[in-house]
Amino acid sequence: MEFSFSEMILFFVIAFLVLGPKELVIRSRQVGQWLAKIKTEFQNFKIMAEEQLLSRDDLMATKITETPAVEPAVPSLEVLQQTAEPALSSAAEPKPGDVSGQPTSADRTS
Repeated sequence: MEFSFSEMILFFVIAFLVLGPKELVIRSRQVGQWLAKIKTEFQNFKIMAEEQLLSRDDLMATKITETPAVEPAVPSLEVLQQTAEPALSSAAEPKPGDVSGQPTSADRTS
C-alpha cells in the first residue's frame, strides 16, 4: 500500500489538528518504534526460515550421499567361478569302472 505525497500531507495535517504538536511528536515516535520492532521481528523470522531450509537441504544431501551400497542381484564373475570350480573338477575326474574315458549316458543326462 503506497501513499502519494498529497495524501501524506493531508494525513499529517489532520493528525496535527487532532493530536496537537506535543502529542503528535510522541505518537510519531511510538509509531516509528513499532515499525522498527515489526521490521526486526520480520528479519529474525526470515533468517530463521532460511536456516531451516538450509539445514533441511543439507540433511537431504547427506541422506542421498550416505545411502548404503546395494549388492547386485546377479553374483559377480568371481563368485560364480569359485562355486563352479569344485563342480567342474569333480566332473572331469574319471569314475571308477569307466575305462574308456568317454562320458556315459548317465553322465550326459546330469
